[in-house]
Amino acid sequence: NRETSLKLVSYMSALLLPVTTTYICDVYSIVVTADAGGNILLWDLMNHSFTRSLNYTSPLPLSIIIHPKNGNIIVGNDNSLTIFAINGDLLLSKQFEESKLVSIGISTGDEWVDRNDVIVTGHADGAIVVWKWDCYIDDSEEEDIFVRGLTKYKVLRDSDQSITCVYLHTKRNVMYTGDAAGKLMSWQMSNIEKK
Repeated sequence: NRETSLKLVSYMSALLLPVTTTYICDVYSIVVTADAGGNILLWDLMNHSFTRSLNYTSPLPLSIIIHPKNGNIIVGNDNSLTIFAINGDLLLSKQFEESKLVSIGISTGDEWVDRNDVIVTGHADGAIVVWKWDCYIDDSEEEDIFVRGLTKYKVLRDSDQSITCVYLHTKRNVMYTGDAAGKLMSWQMSNIEKK
């Protein structure tokens, strides 16, 4: 019978309002936090210090996730997704018409949709939206242009309850979603059908 104890190691303080959401990315040794005023901060886990704030001007962030392969920080609020590079640069901001966003999941492999990263959003009305995150170089003009886009790929629905969590299990080619009624759903990756 082992006893476990926790010891406070440090305080990381730069927010003046209550912390509303946080996400830790071990791969990049960072923590992202958001407060009740919509401020989003990055923290270095190695030396427990403030790194930078993100220039986020949308309403209160409800959900944050970090892509473990590229470090992109995806922030969701009621009706938009905002994507930042790990260095804080704004990559994309996308408004959508679906009901209020509740949860976000991401793929970490290329097996979901034509070798593109995928972002999945869960919504208050039970909708699950699969988004393709496209990044490519358009060299058709005199000067190369780096193009980024977020395209709605598919809308799934098997619940009229709020989709409270989304998780894409890349190695098993399965997506799991949970709803406000306590139902856990498993979706097969090949054509994103419910198991």
